[in-house]
Amino acid sequence: MVIHKSLCMLACAVAMGSAGLALGQEFPIKPVKVVIANPAGSGSDLVIRIVVPEMSKALGQTVVVEPRPGADQRIGAEYVARQVPADGYTVGVYTLGNLASLPSLVKDARFDPIKDLPPFITMVLGRSILGTPPNVPWKNFEEMVTYARANPGKLNYGATTVSQRLRMEPILQLRGINIISIPYPTTGAADAAIYSGQVQLIFANLSQVTKKGGMWGLATSGERRSPKIPDVPTFIELGLPPVPGAEYSMHAPAGTPRAIIDRLHAAVSKALLNADVIERMDKLGYEVVNDTPEAAIKYLVSQTKLVADVAKKIGIEPQ
Repeated sequence: MVIHKSLCMLACAVAMGSAGLALGQEFPIKPVKVVIANPAGSGSDLVIRIVVPEMSKALGQTVVVEPRPGADQRIGAEYVARQVPADGYTVGVYTLGNLASLPSLVKDARFDPIKDLPPFITMVLGRSILGTPPNVPWKNFEEMVTYARANPGKLNYGATTVSQRLRMEPILQLRGINIISIPYPTTGAADAAIYSGQVQLIFANLSQVTKKGGMWGLATSGERRSPKIPDVPTFIELGLPPVPGAEYSMHAPAGTPRAIIDRLHAAVSKALLNADVIERMDKLGYEVVNDTPEAAIKYLVSQTKLVADVAKKIGIEPQ
């Protein structure tokens, strides 16, 4: 009887494995929809539209992009997490840092980014750079700190989201400086403020600090310096906590079969290995990451914990 039971269990396991393999091989039999949670023309929109043509070729099906912006990405994220079948035909692309901030900033969120909307690939990384205009009395990060200590409360930094405050406040605390946070409704408004002198610091992207006559960088996110701005040290080099950049990741609803996740991951990964895709991402200031589903989830978990620790330290509670 024991032998018969073991053989039965083995047969069932083989059958299930074969079914999963067949499911992955058959998928997709209709177009795949990619939901972005930001408006058309945003970073996530530009990134996914570079990936989609090659992703479509790899899948052998049309891939369409559908913007569902609003509520700091929550509308588009909740839609995929809660309102679509876990069958791989609707996935989402989001700024990973926003999802990592959700549990710390939103009291009654209707989904859990890790449990309900796990990423299966981090596609690209955009640098987050502490930028400053050229007409300031400092030339590097430590000179800025020295000036701020000598002039407490006289400098301002622009922030368009609470997430940006969560990046800046630990830096201020660790260096013992008082710089005032000024909120702005949009990135454009914050950019205008720094060029007009209303604020002296802002988190910028790579294209902003490499343009002639624009901002220049004091410190950058990432484990290594960017080859495009080799003179700008990383926050880690300066002895500061790692600052998240603008990582764009692709997510599927929890419960999506692993065979389908593997098929989607393979298609996106193949697209990210394409030389033209890499070149176009580079021109936009993005570095290709192209990690595994396990690594993507692990990174989201680590960033969620990092944000929670910072929020607790500076007294920000979910609203």
